[in-house]
Amino acid sequence: MAKRVRSGIVETARLTSAPLNRPSATNARRQGLTSPTEGHPPPVPQRINTAVTAIEASVPNVAREWPTAIQPLEEFLCLNPRCPAAVRLARTPGAKGRPQLFCSTKCRRAYDYERAQLILDHERLQAAVDRPGGTYRQRQVVESALASIERCLVHYAYSSTPSDA
Repeated sequence: MAKRVRSGIVETARLTSAPLNRPSATNARRQGLTSPTEGHPPPVPQRINTAVTAIEASVPNVAREWPTAIQPLEEFLCLNPRCPAAVRLARTPGAKGRPQLFCSTKCRRAYDYERAQLILDHERLQAAVDRPGGTYRQRQVVESALASIERCLVHYAYSSTPSDA
């Protein structure tokens, strides 16, 4: 809303809350004055990479900050993108050893087979693209297929076979 004044137009806004210079409950809440820490906001949990700087990163400092830092979520879906059950794998507290990546041996084997086939397809398509010849449209089809295989391989980045490690 604008009012005409001799010197020009003065903008006026109708405030629905109390002015900032007058103390009010909402203002006190915004400033954190109603918290039990008397004016200081409660500490916000941080990731370990922000709780400890790179210069301060030592075993004693990280061990001190780790219990109050945000813990990583150790619950994942089966690593096989084509898992028929899409099983959620949760790491139980106190569990020892490497976390489980696949819901079953069958899923791990299917993952290994599909990954190996995608790698062979990628090699064959890359060899075709590297060779001269073919029309522009044929080359487009092969390059598009190569890009599709590369997008699929993103989901098969982990090698569960010891020979690839």
